[in-house]
Parts: sequence; structure tokens; C-alpha cells
Amino acid sequence: MLEKITSPHKFAGVTLGSIWSLAEQPVEWLVEDVFAADQPSVFGARKKSLKTTLLMDLAVALASGTPWLGKYAVPRRRRVLFITGETSKRAVSRRFRYPCRCRSLGPDDIADWLRIESVQFPKLPQIEDCDLVKRAIDDFEVDVVMLDPLYRGMTGDVNSGNVFEMGDALGQFMNICLPASSIISHHVKKTAIKRAGEPPDLDDLSGAGLAEFAGNYWLMDRLTPYKGDGIHDLAVGYGGRDEQFGQFRMKFDEHRWRCDISSLSEHFEEQKAAKESGKVQDMVSRIHSVLGRYPNGLSESRIADACSTKAVRTVFVDAVRSLEASDVVVYLPEFRSGNRKCRGWRLSGSDDSCPD
Repeated sequence: MLEKITSPHKFAGVTLGSIWSLAEQPVEWLVEDVFAADQPSVFGARKKSLKTTLLMDLAVALASGTPWLGKYAVPRRRRVLFITGETSKRAVSRRFRYPCRCRSLGPDDIADWLRIESVQFPKLPQIEDCDLVKRAIDDFEVDVVMLDPLYRGMTGDVNSGNVFEMGDALGQFMNICLPASSIISHHVKKTAIKRAGEPPDLDDLSGAGLAEFAGNYWLMDRLTPYKGDGIHDLAVGYGGRDEQFGQFRMKFDEHRWRCDISSLSEHFEEQKAAKESGKVQDMVSRIHSVLGRYPNGLSESRIADACSTKAVRTVFVDAVRSLEASDVVVYLPEFRSGNRKCRGWRLSGSDDSCPD
């Protein structure tokens, strides 16, 4: 019986009773209700969707114990090792000044709480590189390792489409980081289907194994194209194995380093309403143009036909109501069309004495 094993035994596990009380222990959060400390995290977005910028803000928030994005509490300071493969020392120094300045922090305030590696990038499957990362974690008492981006750490020997190979590489990296937490940034697939008003989901991440690896996730996509003005309008979704979950709209101003968060569902409804309003306005213009050619008026069905729609369609009904409310058209309840009476309209000020 397994219960009688007294000596250490690999893969023997533990009894449920011995870990029963662990379920009642509170979650240790890196960022409250977003990133749990004992779970690996994936930070994902399409290209040029603010991944590195927000990761830098996260690094400073963790290293200083200040709120992330001005919204999410950081319970305590953590020593951070930020490994980036997409910048230089000069560029990374310049970019890190923004999140520091917005918190009124100088180099002495951060001191050795934040270390940055922008020259060498570890290759995850290589034992030698993993051992060097582990040595840095131990020597400098690192609490959090941030890797930006993942693809720089994968060698050609790893098949990114093979869940087993990717799983081994990611699991190896997470294990060498322990007891430090690991946060990895990664790209969303170019072919991922963009869902109107929604952020990406884990299945949209490029490569195999990422969805299964992510104990915490933070995924972003643009709601509007970037115009080069430093303003980013994003759909964000986050969640994890500790039952945290959220979706919202984020507008981030890089110049002021300011983040405004609002309801994503409300934004979607506003966009939907604006789209419907645009359709109604287009129909209003069509109806006005048609009636302009028939000063004596026209039957409802013929107006709709001329506008390439049906009289029962909501957009047509709303357009007619809008024209009536603004006194642009006059309703003709007994308009004669041939030998029959029917509903009709004419433009205000036109003569309705003759049938169409």
C-alpha cells in the first residue's frame, strides 16, 4: 500500500490528508487578483500592442511595491530580473525612466530591486544557460524573472508546434526559476481570428503548449489601429488558476504614462450602436434622395425597393421615423398607388395631389 511507504520515493506523491489544509491558505499575489506568485505567467498580445511597455511598468511596480497601471495593488516589493531581447542598454534605460518618473522614483529608490539583462538572452533548452539563470537568481536573491519575448529563447532544435517539446522547454524554465516566479511575454498568432470587442484567448497564442503552461495570463489586442500618437486603445483579458478573471477596455497614453480602464462590454455596445446609427443615417440619405425624385410622394414598398431593402427592416423603419420626427417627410396614410390605397410619404413642402 502507498500509505506504508516511509522512505522518499519519486512519483509516490503525498496523501490527500497531508495537503488538505493547503486549500485554505490565502493566495500569495505578485499583483493582487491578477498574477499569483506560485503560477507561471504568460503576457500575450499581437505585435506592437504594448507588451514590452506594460511589462516594464509591471517590473517597476513589483520592484517598488507600487500599484501596477495605477489600479492593481502590489502587496510587497519583489526583486526583479528583467531579461529583454528587443532593445539596447541605452534604449531600455530610456524606456524604464517613464514608469519610474510617473511614480516619482529615481535610481536610488529602485537600487538593486530591478536588474536588467539586455545583451545576453538565455536559450531555454540549453542546460548551461538555464544553470546561469539559476545562478543569477540565487546570487541576487531574485523573486521574479521576466522574459521578453519567448521566441528569443527558443533554439532551432525546439519545434514550436510540438506541445511536448514546448512543454518540456517551458517547464524546464519555470523549474530553474523556482522559488522565483516566472513571467513570459509571447506573441498572439497573426492568423488568430479577431473577435469584435473581445481580447484574445489562450488558444490564440503562437506555438503549442503556451495555453497549458499559463497559470496566470494577461492577453491584449487593439480595438483601434495605432496612429503613432502614443495613445493605445486595447481590449484586455486576464485570468488564472486561482479563479481570477477580468475583461476591460484600456486606453494607455505613453506620453503621460496614464492608463484609463473602462467597461469592454459598454464599449462594444457603443460601437454597435454607432454602427447601427451609421446604417440609419445612410438609409435616411437614400430615402431623401428617392423622394426628391418624386415630389408627389411614393408608396412605402416602392421607397424600400428603391433603397434596396424591405419596408419591414428595422433600419428602414428607424430611418423613416427619424425623417418624420425632424419634419423632413410627411406621412400619407391613404396614398394611391395605381388602383389601391397604401402607406406613403413625400418630402415636406411637396405637392401630394397626384399619385406616383
